[in-house]
Amino acid sequence: MATSQISRLGILLFFLIGLSAQSIAQSTALGIPQVISFSKEEYNAGTQNWSVIQDDNGMMVFGNNKGVLFFDGTRWEVLPMPNRTIVRSVAKGLGGRIFVGGQDEFGWLAKNKQAQVEYHTLTDQLAPEDRNFEDVWKIFPTEERVFFCTQRALFVYENDTFLITKSPQRFQNFFFVNDQLYAQERGRGLVRWEDSRFVLLPGGEQFDDFRIASILPLGEELLIISDFSGLYRFSKNKITHWQTEVSSFLQKKSSLLCVVTAQ
Repeated sequence: MATSQISRLGILLFFLIGLSAQSIAQSTALGIPQVISFSKEEYNAGTQNWSVIQDDNGMMVFGNNKGVLFFDGTRWEVLPMPNRTIVRSVAKGLGGRIFVGGQDEFGWLAKNKQAQVEYHTLTDQLAPEDRNFEDVWKIFPTEERVFFCTQRALFVYENDTFLITKSPQRFQNFFFVNDQLYAQERGRGLVRWEDSRFVLLPGGEQFDDFRIASILPLGEELLIISDFSGLYRFSKNKITHWQTEVSSFLQKKSSLLCVVTAQ
């Protein structure tokens, strides 16, 4: 075989081996989950997605700027809110029911006889003076009730009725940990939902003037993560400042706390 033919054969084998190796590498990427990025033009909805859950049938449900966004793995579909506002929160309750929260609007989803998803509002059960509550940032469904959390008020839906607790100033954040609801209320501090009202935790007033980024379970205790003041522990009905190397690091790198969330 001529030298030029051998060279061409070698180059051909090199490319074939390279393509084969690439194909094998792509098909055997064990331990590396496939990540697919969908553009706004592909899912045909708003730029921002605020929350996401998966329903009992595997459907992905997003809170989107244009409404409730659905993805079944192949097709995208948007269901606008009645007032055409942003959907900030979606949550799955007992029996797989999906609850939705927008701006001055919240309710739930259900399929009709034609297997099409419909939105059912709950705000029509509110008095007119209670319907201007701004954004529903978080929803926490439990076995007995559903908490719709806004900065102006907490709406507790139980037995087809609402209990409304308004803040004289604002609720800065809500957390649901170990089957209990906590809130950071401006003018009070860290409070807990007890006996159909918010009760100030012992020492909770110290959280009046700086933001809590997250509250996480720590065994039988609570780990409270602040934006600028480090870590705290709530144990035996007492809040203590937890001085660790992590605390000092977080005080210096407070911007990292934006990735910490609690549901």
